[in-house]
This record gives sequence, structure tokens and C-alpha cells, in this order.
Amino acid sequence: MAAHVLRTTFKGVLSLALGLVWLCVDPLAGSGQNRPVVIKLASLAPQNSPWHDALMEMREDWLEVSDGKVDLRIIPSGQGGEEDDVLRKMRIGQFQAGGFTLAGLQNLTPAVAVLAVPLLMETQEDLHRVRAAVGPDLEEVFLEKGYVLLHWIDMGWMQFFTPEPDPSPDAIRSYTYVEWGENTMSEVWRDAGFSPGVRLNIADITVGLQTGLVEAMNTAPLVVYGYQWFTKLDYMIDVHWAPLSGAILVDRRTWEKIPEDLQFELKGIAQEAGETIQASLLQWEKEAIEAMKSHGLEVVVPPPAVMEEWLQLFEQSRGMLRGD
Repeated sequence: MAAHVLRTTFKGVLSLALGLVWLCVDPLAGSGQNRPVVIKLASLAPQNSPWHDALMEMREDWLEVSDGKVDLRIIPSGQGGEEDDVLRKMRIGQFQAGGFTLAGLQNLTPAVAVLAVPLLMETQEDLHRVRAAVGPDLEEVFLEKGYVLLHWIDMGWMQFFTPEPDPSPDAIRSYTYVEWGENTMSEVWRDAGFSPGVRLNIADITVGLQTGLVEAMNTAPLVVYGYQWFTKLDYMIDVHWAPLSGAILVDRRTWEKIPEDLQFELKGIAQEAGETIQASLLQWEKEAIEAMKSHGLEVVVPPPAVMEEWLQLFEQSRGMLRGD
């Protein structure tokens, strides 16, 4: 029973880890002065899951603060769409905001890759320190591109999930991986000796693992647990090579339709909600790993000599990111 509840929790979290949350404004909502601005938020979060409950609480807070002028309507278990698709639909006005991982954000600026340079950061505190330094600059870039940052999101640390226990770089890069999209980091991986992966939609990954089309993946434990991919992958190689981060962006034209003082309050609520969820995610990640271990997943901790191999491998690749 506990495992079932935990799976539901993580499936809800994934709506934000893989960038599959977006907002759509009802075109009729603002046509009259007395009508509230109706914002439809579609999510993959299952109804009645903790993540959905958090969104519903945010909805109530927005209604209260705006005195009913902004009506955030949550649509659970929503319509699909990869990050590229959501961004494209935002550009043509079909959607007004989206939740993106760094892979999706690199469509706007490659500068976000600084938050995922392999083995540059070791702890959550490192990430917070780096983001505090570069965050304002990135936020300004987003604004220039036409997007307002609501808040950053943290979803744990990316690790390798493989069919064999050998943690060495030579062994790990021998597999065919799920590719999360072409971006700046793709070049880093190829430079490090990894073959081009296979790009699959989320719905097709389980079948890809079953058929052998892909053999391994590098992503956060929450993602692997939520989609139950660990049932096809026997080992987690404990190399925290980078944090899995992202952000929720709102189309600037849409956001500026809301009175400025109200924008400030709504953004504050969104940031507080994001911080609360981020704090919970770290504990959820630990619980996800323990749950996967109870179902047979083995965690492999590389010895110091192998970790030094990993560090040297990625240090050689960092030069191509510097300056970009």
C-alpha cells in the first residue's frame, strides 16, 4: 500500500521533472471587464495525488489574493507534448506558459547549461550557490526572449541506470541511451565517447527498453521510479553527474495583462510553492531509491579510482561549454 502511494506521488512529481506542465489562457476570459482571467493549467499529475493537491492549493491562493480576478483551473492527467512542442505552441499563442527542464530551456539560451556541467557541482548547496550567481542573468535572458520566470525547479540528481554493474566510463558509455533531445550537452556526451542516443517520446520508452532499442538512461531517480523504468534496468550507478533542474516560464505578453501589483503577489505564491515542493523532492528521492532497491534495483558506488576517471573524462569536455 505504501509503495502504491509513493508511486502515485512520484508520478505527480514527474509532471514538473520532464517539463510536461503547461498553461493555456481561455481567450474569452478577459473579454469583459467583470470577467476573471481564466488560466487553464494542464498537467500529467494524477487527480488527488500530492502534486495535484499542491497545484489546487496554489489555485485557491491565487483566487484569494486576486479577489477572484485570476481563476487558475487545474486540468489533471492532461494532454501530452514534448518540451519542444510546448515551446512551439507558446510561440504561436496556443499555450502561454510551460514547465521545462534544462534540455528544453536550451532552446532559448545555451547559457542554462552552466547548471548541468558534468561533475562541476557535488551538492544541492553547490547548485543553489551557482544559481544564485547566474540566475538573475538567465532570468533577464528569458525576459528578453519574451518569457517571465515564475520559479526554478529541482528534481534531484541525474545518475546512470544500466543493465550491468560495471561503473567504469568505458562500460557505461558502451550502452545505447535514451536521448532527451539535441542540445549543448549532447555535444559534451559525444565528446566524452558516448554514441548518439535514441530519442523517444515518454510513452515509448518502456517499449524501447523491453525491445532493446535502448539499454540504459541517465536521469534522476524520481523519473525512473515514477515511470517504473527501473523494472527494466537492474543497476543504478551512483555517479551524481549533474542536478536535474528546470523552470516554469510564462509568456511575457500574457503575464503583462495582469496588473503589476498582482503579478508580484502571484509570482510570490508560485515561488513559495516551488520552494516547498523542492524541499519535499529531496526526501522523495531518497524514498524512491529505497523503494526501487526493495524491488531488486542494486546501487553501485564506484571506487575512488573510477570516480577519478569520470572526473578526468568530463574535465576534458568542459572547454567546449566555456564561453557559450
